[in-house]
Amino acid sequence: MTTSDLDIVPRQHEGDIARLEAVLAQLDARFRPVRADRDIAPTVEHLSGHGQLNLITRYGPLDVLLRLHDARGYDELVGTSQEIVEGDIRLRVIDLDALIDIKRSTGRTRDAVTVPLLLAIKARRNR
Repeated sequence: MTTSDLDIVPRQHEGDIARLEAVLAQLDARFRPVRADRDIAPTVEHLSGHGQLNLITRYGPLDVLLRLHDARGYDELVGTSQEIVEGDIRLRVIDLDALIDIKRSTGRTRDAVTVPLLLAIKARRNR
């Protein structure tokens, strides 16, 4: 299965929000869908809220998940993540067990159909 967007869960501390807003401005991020009467860039106020911001950037769709459906945010998820380093880039990614848990708990059909695939990946890794 593939996805057409990238989901991020940012840390919502004051300095982090300001840095994220600056990065989103560099990416020319706008709320999607962008229309002539609705060309809105995300602000610090948007990034300080809860829920999900569905954005489009010059590189493609980006969903900023300020809180998941179960109210978990960065601080609750960081313990289930691992850091990946590639050159100068450091990226924190939730682990497979956390992803399975999240997909199981959303109640959405599109997430439920991915759970067996994720479980198969987990079983293969454990072999």
